[in-house]
Amino acid sequence: MAIHRQRSRSITSNILHERRKAKQASGKQLELDEDIVLKLRRWIIGIAVVEFDLDDGPMLAGTYPPIAFSPVEEENIAFSAFPDSLQFDQGSQVHSIRIRKDQSSSDNLTTLDGFIYGFSHFTQRRDPTSKRGYQQSSVVILTQHQYPALFSSLTSVLGPLFQSHGLPMLENPGHCYTISSTTAIAV
Repeated sequence: MAIHRQRSRSITSNILHERRKAKQASGKQLELDEDIVLKLRRWIIGIAVVEFDLDDGPMLAGTYPPIAFSPVEEENIAFSAFPDSLQFDQGSQVHSIRIRKDQSSSDNLTTLDGFIYGFSHFTQRRDPTSKRGYQQSSVVILTQHQYPALFSSLTSVLGPLFQSHGLPMLENPGHCYTISSTTAIAV
């Protein structure tokens, strides 16, 4: 019985992964110079946008710069980007997450301790066009570093900017260049 449940969950996860990939493929991709991406990744792995889809649940809508996460990592990021319980009808909140790096993943990302740390800015607002009546989304800074004060503060600024300006805010190469030009952390 447990094997059947595990196999069923794996099949369901793969189907959802394929749906997410199809939806992501229809979206825009952020193009950055490879040197900038390497420098950027000294500080952050990337910025993930997670949206709640009424049919499929939380979905990783995209990562900037693009990252080929494994289906397990995608699912963990998507589900962890939303708070466990809402304390409000409308508004936003910041929380942090930690997920184990999938060693079988082909993304070539290195972590310091086998974990990816995320700092999520979750927003819920009324949306009369939605079947559910609300629009829910999160912007998540993904990093290999355990600096909660720094990244929580950064998320508190980045989240509202993204909610106000949308994808163009992430596409602005100046933001990535600013982060990438910051001196590397001495570990």
